Parts: sequence; structure tokens; C-alpha cells
Amino acid sequence: GVGLRVFISPLGFHEDVVLKLLVDYRAEPGDKLFVITCGLTGAVKAAFDSLKALCSRQGFPEPELIDLDCNNIYGSLRLLSEKIGGIDAEKFILEIGAGLRIAGYLALFTLVKHGKVFEIHYRSENTNITLTIPWSYLSVLFKGLSTSERQVLELVVNNPGLTIKDLALMLDRKEKSVRNIVSMLKSKGLIDK
Repeated sequence: GVGLRVFISPLGFHEDVVLKLLVDYRAEPGDKLFVITCGLTGAVKAAFDSLKALCSRQGFPEPELIDLDCNNIYGSLRLLSEKIGGIDAEKFILEIGAGLRIAGYLALFTLVKHGKVFEIHYRSENTNITLTIPWSYLSVLFKGLSTSERQVLELVVNNPGLTIKDLALMLDRKEKSVRNIVSMLKSKGLIDK
């Protein structure tokens, strides 16, 4: 089965982006859902209440509200760390297309700070544009590539059609080593074949 997943989304005046996220990922009651606001105005409170009722009816996780003072960045980061930093989950899914963008960025910084495995999901509130950036791509940004991985990637990008044997000769490495590096780059989604 699927391990614990934690959904995190800013919440603005409308709850529809958060609901679509839960539908897209087939969220289950055992998952966690955090919605982040920067001040609980009447419209945001109404959106949260509606989200809570819809989650209950649809069998989605009950949302937990994190109300940040987004004028106090360090206090907001501290609160997010307290709420999500200690959670051990298989995956965190961060929606960045809803609500105040600063809330999404603060959640992103918190996930990075705590070394969480996560993916970024973007669904536009105004169009049908949806984008997911998987952990395999994000991990390269945060963890980098080894020297060997960079060398192989550069050769493959600049010389399409190279074989494992070609790469091994160019790098003065064993074919098995090069095959392992290519396999790692494939698993990170950086090369196709």
C-alpha cells in the first residue's frame, strides 16, 4: 500500500484547487492535509469551512489549518517547522497554485530545511494548466549530481547517440560503471535512453 502522504496547500478565497489536488492524487483519510493561510479573513474562513465539509463527505483527510503571520517570516517558518518538520511521511505534495504565493514558498523552504522528499504540484486557479515537478528532478536541485554523473550527462547532451561503449572510452571507465551512471541519470529523469 501507499505510505503516509502529506498534502500542503495555501488556501485563498476558494477551496477548489485543494480539492482537485486531493482528487488527482486519490487522497485517503489516512493521509494528512495542511492548508496554509496568511490571516484568516471571512472569505478564507468560509473556504476552509467548505473544504472541511467537502473532505468529510468525499472521504478525504480532514484539513488542518496553519494560519501564518506572513509579515513575520521567521515566526512563520518556525510554526511550519513545528507542524510539518517532525512528520515522517513517504511523500509530501506541495500545491503552489492556490492562495497567497508567500505561504507556498514558506512551506517549500520548510520542506527543504527538513530534508523531506516532496513534489511540487501547480494548478492554475484561472486556467487548466497543471504541472507536477517530481522528486527525481527536485533532488538534483537540492542534492546535486556527482562528478561522474555530470560528466556523463554533459557528454550525452552534447553528443546524442553515444553508446555505453563510447562513453566508457571517452571517460576511461569500465562499461559497467558507465551503465550504472546512465541508469542513475535515467532514474532521476535526466536522460531518456
